Amino acid sequence: MDIITTFFLTPGLFIILIGAIVLYIGIRNKKKRKHYIKEGGKSTGVIIDNEKFFSKEKTFYHSIVSVNDLNHGELNLRMKIAITFPREIGSEIVIVYDKKNPKHAFEFTESISWTNTLFYVVGIMFIIGGLFWTAISIVFGYFINNLH
Repeated sequence: MDIITTFFLTPGLFIILIGAIVLYIGIRNKKKRKHYIKEGGKSTGVIIDNEKFFSKEKTFYHSIVSVNDLNHGELNLRMKIAITFPREIGSEIVIVYDKKNPKHAFEFTESISWTNTLFYVVGIMFIIGGLFWTAISIVFGYFINNLH
């Protein structure tokens, strides 16, 4: 391989690697979510507080949920995913959490997670884009190397 071909080929391989990592994160999150729903604790909790934090000039909130667990008694779990508005204190929410290590909670929903869908779409787009870039680089490199 000529240096020009390698120079143009490297970004394509890097894009494929990024796509594979993003896709892996989406798959891992889906498996973890399924595990929590199947093996973890599912309970109705009460919002007792909202932790406020700032990220890139935006305000986000992690709700703190109080749940009664048969094995651990009363638990105060921090919602894993932050939202842009505080939940109403005293309101009820259905959550799932890891019974063995109850630190964080996820809101229970039967629907498909939009964040996982986003990871899948972005990961696949990066992989396809990287493959396209790599193919174009190989063809381009072939013609450049055979000009003389």
